Amino acid sequence: MADSNSYKRTVAGSVGAGVGALFNASGRTYYILEHKTTSKYHNAGESQKIIIDQIEMGRDSSCQVRFDESFETVSRKHAAIVRDGDNWQLVNLSNSNPTLVNGRAIQGSYYLQSGDEIQLSVGGPRLGFIVPQGKQGLTSSIRLTERMNLFRQQALAPYKRAIWILTTLLVLAIIGFGIWTYMLNKDLQEQKTQALALQEQVDAYDRQIAELEASAEKTPELEKQIADLRSRKQQVVTRYNTIVKNNPALEEEVQRLREKVNNANSDTPDEPTVVEPADEPEESAPVGVTDLRESYNDIYRIIVEEITLEKDGLSRSAGIALKDIDCGTGFILDNGTFVTARQNVQPWLYVNGVAPSEGWRQRVAQFVAMGFDVTIKFTAYSTLGPSQKMEISSRDFDLPEDGDVISATIQLSEKDWLYVQNLGFTVSKEELKRTGSNIKITAQRGRSYALYRGTGRSGITTNNGISQSISGAHDIEICGYTNNNVQNLAGAVEYFKTSTSNADLKQGTIKIQSAPGAAGYIGAPAFVKDANGVYSVVGVYVGGKSIVPISRCQ
Repeated sequence: MADSNSYKRTVAGSVGAGVGALFNASGRTYYILEHKTTSKYHNAGESQKIIIDQIEMGRDSSCQVRFDESFETVSRKHAAIVRDGDNWQLVNLSNSNPTLVNGRAIQGSYYLQSGDEIQLSVGGPRLGFIVPQGKQGLTSSIRLTERMNLFRQQALAPYKRAIWILTTLLVLAIIGFGIWTYMLNKDLQEQKTQALALQEQVDAYDRQIAELEASAEKTPELEKQIADLRSRKQQVVTRYNTIVKNNPALEEEVQRLREKVNNANSDTPDEPTVVEPADEPEESAPVGVTDLRESYNDIYRIIVEEITLEKDGLSRSAGIALKDIDCGTGFILDNGTFVTARQNVQPWLYVNGVAPSEGWRQRVAQFVAMGFDVTIKFTAYSTLGPSQKMEISSRDFDLPEDGDVISATIQLSEKDWLYVQNLGFTVSKEELKRTGSNIKITAQRGRSYALYRGTGRSGITTNNGISQSISGAHDIEICGYTNNNVQNLAGAVEYFKTSTSNADLKQGTIKIQSAPGAAGYIGAPAFVKDANGVYSVVGVYVGGKSIVPISRCQ
């Protein structure tokens, strides 16, 4: 076991481990330090990926995690984190200032667990320690260019005054440059190949759409096929744009290659034209994923962080204990929209006249009945880890409230009146009785969805066509979270398999044979699988035996 007396920074633990992270990344793991305190060198909320086996934290210029002179209780070399097999050990290096984990000072050293909070001295800067799970925890999941930059910052920077670093750089230049260049070119070639394939898919869709539009007979079924093809084409365009985003050179190269192919085809010697039968439209490559685990990063657990009440210009906390409160599941579509069930965003919601079951939801429903404006702040987590969380407010969502009806009645007692009085609001008992009789919080299942359009990223492939025409006996898989362990969501995704009973599209829902028992499935994506084994989202599960078609959520 390492301690402050036996600890010594080594070249193997920094430069050696850094070289391993560059050229043997598939067999190595890394961790993330999430800064919770703003300093000269780091902002609160900023994350550092640590790829070497040994780092130091403190005010010294050689520390990989450095703090400025304003942190007087942070020592020059305050603490270190050292790999010990598959574990990470925090070592206190300071003789005058303590190192704390989760608020308690450590004695010598401490084996860290994902989710621990490190603090350098009482009142000093705080950092979250996070170990990504599964494949996301391998150093190979970090792009090579980013690993090179982390290697420079973490392995080389502490030794910048030493002459021998020139030798290290020379060896890396000779041995590593060829590998680095090869990897970069290989990565670029793979992106180029994918982009060309997607362009060909777009061309294929354009041809199919043109053939159908040229048909003399326009039927509802034909229009539906055209709409479905256009939707699939847009999904491919979104994937193409994601690949070439911020890389104009790649897009220019793809277009140049396409023009070269087109010119080559047009310059071939004239030959008799053979017209092949066109009884069936050309089959394009499937869009989506063949393994639902590939969609985990886009499925989120929604946790309540803060509930605020506003009335007559006064704003107060709702006074509800928030520990372990989670609202359900949400997911990101390929167009960047975050989708969930509306009752996750408005937890007081009565759906089809059924009151919310949890006590805290009932309390919020009472606030709404009293005439308060309720704002809820959420944090959403996926298997990307806490460093990639989304922070959203209930006011950020688009909600289909036009179809709500006034049919829910909440009885308010003097105890409820005393509760809001204690929060600092002045509300008369008469006003409570008047506002608490009928409230507009009942919605049909078909309107029980919520959309947030500000994610800025592309997610799961949708299938609008099937969602508009699905019938009975169609297999459905719903993927959601049934616990709120945001530190390890990779192993928390659960499947619920069922099938459709019928499509009540007039009411805006798809009915399923059976309902998931866990409330965590509320807001989860419902997948269908096509004949090629490719999954795509057909709707959002909103409770009971109801799924809202994804075509309503665009």
